[in-house]
Amino acid sequence: MTRSPSSRGRVTDHDGSIELSDDSARSTDQTGHDLGVALFFLAWAVVGWVSLATGTDLFDDRLYGGLDPGPGLMPVIVLAILTVGGIALAIRPLVALVSGRGRIRWQWSIRWRPAAFFASVVAFPVVMTLVGYVPTTLAFVFVWALLLDPQIRSRPAITVAWAAVAALATTLVIHVGFDRVIGAQLP
Repeated sequence: MTRSPSSRGRVTDHDGSIELSDDSARSTDQTGHDLGVALFFLAWAVVGWVSLATGTDLFDDRLYGGLDPGPGLMPVIVLAILTVGGIALAIRPLVALVSGRGRIRWQWSIRWRPAAFFASVVAFPVVMTLVGYVPTTLAFVFVWALLLDPQIRSRPAITVAWAAVAALATTLVIHVGFDRVIGAQLP
C-alpha cells in the first residue's frame, strides 16, 4: 500500500482511506488542551469571585471614612486579570471547535490530576471546618504525595512512607507556624 500526500496535512492511501498526519492530530489535541487551560483559570476566577462576594469584611472601611477600598482591592485586580486572561485563552479553542477545525478527544490519562487537585482544594476548607485542620491537612498532603509520585507502582512501601513523612511534616510546620508563632487559630 503506497501513500501519497494530499492537502491540509492529510495522508491519503491509494485505497481511498484517509489518515490524519501527526500535525493534524497534534492540533486536535492542542484544542482540548488549550480549552482545558482556559477553563482551569476561569474556574479559579469563579472561586475567587464567589469568595470575594461572600467576604463582606474585605470592603469594610471604618478608619478612612470610605476613602480606602480596603483589603479587597488587590483580589479584585487579580481576579479581573485572571478572568480576562481566562476568557482570552478560551477564545481560540472555542472558535476552532465551533468552526469544526478542532475537536476534543476525551481519554483517561494523567491529565485528570489538575481537575482533581482543583476539586480537592475547593473541598479542603469545607472538610476542614467539619473535622478540623490537622486531619484534613494530613489526608490532603498524604493523598497528593501518593498521586504525584511517579514511582508508586514500582516502590509502593517507600512511596507510602515518604507520603506519611511529608504529611506529618507539612501539617506540623503549618500548624506550629500559624497556631503557635503568629497566634492565628486554625479550626
